[in-house]
Amino acid sequence: MTQTASGKRRSKLEGLAGLGMALLAAIAGAVLVERLTRPGEGGERIGPLPLPELLVEGWLNIDGAAPPTRESLAGRHVVLYFWSTDCLPCLQTLPSLARFNERWQERGVEVVALASDPSSRVGAVEAAIRRVQGMDWPVAYGAGMVFNQLGVNATPTYLLFDKKGVGVWRGHSVQGLEDELSLRL
Repeated sequence: MTQTASGKRRSKLEGLAGLGMALLAAIAGAVLVERLTRPGEGGERIGPLPLPELLVEGWLNIDGAAPPTRESLAGRHVVLYFWSTDCLPCLQTLPSLARFNERWQERGVEVVALASDPSSRVGAVEAAIRRVQGMDWPVAYGAGMVFNQLGVNATPTYLLFDKKGVGVWRGHSVQGLEDELSLRL
């Protein structure tokens, strides 16, 4: 027991309980801020946000072709998929994205995946690609600069750019992306 300035006795347990409550309040506040600042499953319309140059450390899945650029993507709807190999929801979403790509690529929609994983983790990115049947779109690694340019700080995130290269939608689900594209095509 300790004695307070007012002469009341207080146990160490009460002090620890107060500390625990303060810690819980801080965690709850952080969770609330994250929930309120992250778009919902349906996504949100954005714009105007120009498609940036895709400055990354390297590319996979391009089979000797030139990496995608703003110029090569012009005239098509472009989906930038932001992910990382240490993001379980990202890995779980890849099969859905492969089915999405199969349905929409013939309609002029181009998927480009941008992994935050640096070149030191390229093996993990390659392993993720091998595990998903139909994952045949360009995949970048070391894409931190593009994440920063577009203000992406949560994964998975999808950004949809129109045929003029202007960002028009941002969200976190393939279903929300399909809903938005259905309105546009």
